Amino acid sequence: MSHQASGYTLTDVSPTECYDPALVRTSPLTGQEVLNLECCNWRGRTTRDVNCGYCIDFLQFHRFQIMYDSYAEIFSERAAAYHRAMVMCPHARAAEFEAVCSPLLARGAKRVCDIPAGGGYLSAFLPKDCCYTAVEPAADFARECRDAVVVQAKLSEVPLPSASFDGVVSLAGLHHEPDKLPVLKEFRRLVDANGICVVADVAAGTAAAHFLNGYVDRHSSTGHKGHFLDEDFDTLLAEAGMNVLADETVLMPWRFPSRRAAGRYSKLLFGLNVTAAEVEAELATTIGFTVSSTTVYLNWSLRKVVCEPNVRLRN
Repeated sequence: MSHQASGYTLTDVSPTECYDPALVRTSPLTGQEVLNLECCNWRGRTTRDVNCGYCIDFLQFHRFQIMYDSYAEIFSERAAAYHRAMVMCPHARAAEFEAVCSPLLARGAKRVCDIPAGGGYLSAFLPKDCCYTAVEPAADFARECRDAVVVQAKLSEVPLPSASFDGVVSLAGLHHEPDKLPVLKEFRRLVDANGICVVADVAAGTAAAHFLNGYVDRHSSTGHKGHFLDEDFDTLLAEAGMNVLADETVLMPWRFPSRRAAGRYSKLLFGLNVTAAEVEAELATTIGFTVSSTTVYLNWSLRKVVCEPNVRLRN
């Protein structure tokens, strides 16, 4: 983890600039220059304890520098609010879940691994005879998984045998991982020779990417520095030992009874510290709504990549 600005213990802040050079020291861990937080007896304290006006000022100025680095770190903070959103509108993102399930159903997959699984939301979209395993790093999410085999583990180090599944799914979690190759190699290890892997996540350069790394980054307690699927992703899959079968960016609209419901849902889902009305207005501007007589659709899109193991490279 780098740094966090919502009650997490903070020792070093890596500034791009500092008001007072006397407050900068060299980190013994990284060799980089960091802010000497002992200026206000900070060490071992949290941002909620800060009463030094200088340091509060500094943190606000350098808000973009205070970030979580990985999926597990982000959702150790945000899982509870995210889960409330999913319970409040369980079918809002049905198009996403249906999109990743369709290749599994076409292949006849019966042993499915969802990684990262969040609160196990995918299971509701799978057939009853499917054996569903949820691999989830965040403890708060893992506790919410129901009717599943639950494995709490790092995405790149899953304590399960190789070739355990004929379907591996990763929905909207991979962009939190800056180093995707070890995770993709783990996907390949877990899927059997005749199995299939489906990854769906935000594509670089899309409206969703701009919303997440812009608005959400500015207004979420954890920030948001997503590492979205770019032109190098297929190369990473090949390095991991996967053959790409299909790769396209697909409209997967979120559906709500009203625009305000979309604002409330997204405020919780992304842990935003602004009002639902403000979130609704930003969604309308950045993502866009399509409105029917009974339903409001948020024009969300994801890149969906379907792949299978390159058996010639399998260990």
